[in-house]
Amino acid sequence: MLDKTLTACLIALLWACSQGAVAIPLVERLPTQQQPLPDPEARHYQQGIDALKRGDLASAGAAFEQSLGINPDFVQSRLGLIEIAFQRGDLDAAGQQLEALILKAPDNSYVQSSWGRYLYLKRRYPEAEAALDKAISLDPSVAAAYIDLGELYLLALDQPARAEVVFRSALVLDNSRGGTHFGLGRALRRQGRLDEAESAFLEAARLGPSTPLPHQALGGLNVLRGRHDAALKNYTRAIEIQPDFLAAYLSRGDVYASLGKEQKALADYASVSQRSASNSLALVKAGMLHQSAGRIPDAEQAYLRAIERNPQEAIAYNNLAWMAAERKARLDDALDWANRAVALEPGAATYQDTLAWVQRARGNLSKAEAVLEKVRHSDAATPGMLYHLGIIYQEQGKAREAREAFKSVLAQDERFARRNDIKQRLGQLADQ
Repeated sequence: MLDKTLTACLIALLWACSQGAVAIPLVERLPTQQQPLPDPEARHYQQGIDALKRGDLASAGAAFEQSLGINPDFVQSRLGLIEIAFQRGDLDAAGQQLEALILKAPDNSYVQSSWGRYLYLKRRYPEAEAALDKAISLDPSVAAAYIDLGELYLLALDQPARAEVVFRSALVLDNSRGGTHFGLGRALRRQGRLDEAESAFLEAARLGPSTPLPHQALGGLNVLRGRHDAALKNYTRAIEIQPDFLAAYLSRGDVYASLGKEQKALADYASVSQRSASNSLALVKAGMLHQSAGRIPDAEQAYLRAIERNPQEAIAYNNLAWMAAERKARLDDALDWANRAVALEPGAATYQDTLAWVQRARGNLSKAEAVLEKVRHSDAATPGMLYHLGIIYQEQGKAREAREAFKSVLAQDERFARRNDIKQRLGQLADQ
């Protein structure tokens, strides 16, 4: 079933992704020269830094290796190689190098900061917190340690108040970093302090005119406040700054959809789909719009394309199954789609509901009943699921159970969308 809760979850997921970790400039990840060192090794190190800034990882690696060939204990160049491993997504390589380096230089603040970053990415959160705290105690000027610690509190440990403290501490040292203001804004938003969050995001936008993230965040705040026109301007500005910033297209499309501007929403979702061959979310959102408008073939095509791109897209399987059950068409495929959705997200009661509806469409009423009986007493059960269970009872001739289910629906939601149908069914069941 196409469920408003699932739609909201998707939007929430998009919001979370679009607020991703603060981007830390490379020069703050790696140290400048901290002590007098022979010129050749320092020169090669700087060449490596310059290559990293250009995105030339191969040249950077060669320069750092040259530096270490001169002085194998030159910590800066070791950190440079570790940064390359991070940028390549090779956490195992980064971890192996850091484990060796932390033994040689345990009191180097940048080493501890990188170690904390690694532990954070490996989800070893208590150890990450300890390492980042140590990095800050060793050198309170290491900005990367503050920002990573703030991100740890905000995203991993769900402690936005502590994240706020860390980001504010970083701003005391240097309030010119837009990324730190951005992190502070996110921590404030999580605490519901929207006016303060807005001020932080505006400052982040002023200090970082080349990044779309503060404008994306401002758009989210304006959506929360119901200021849809302002949100559209925010998302449009984010796109102007970075035309390939997919989150802004998706968010703007969501606003257009909420305003009933369907064609503009579909155009933004199409922009994402065209720009990213791997993005499935835009196709799911387009499918939802088509489905809500009754354009079932278009919805089906969008969902099928979504699962081609991402075979783990549970909601696409679910909605395909629901549409097929409603039309009593492609019921073998419907059963497969519904089972796939449930397998991917066993705890999603809505997917269980769809599976039951498919079984009903296939004439397997006892199986449909069994599925919904498992769900009805859970916290995730909805009046809609009870309504479906009542229909399944009624179609099996279980009048008492059907009456109880229908009455429970009305007791839980007096304004239930299908209440008139329930009243008719209760009338039919009155003498049974």
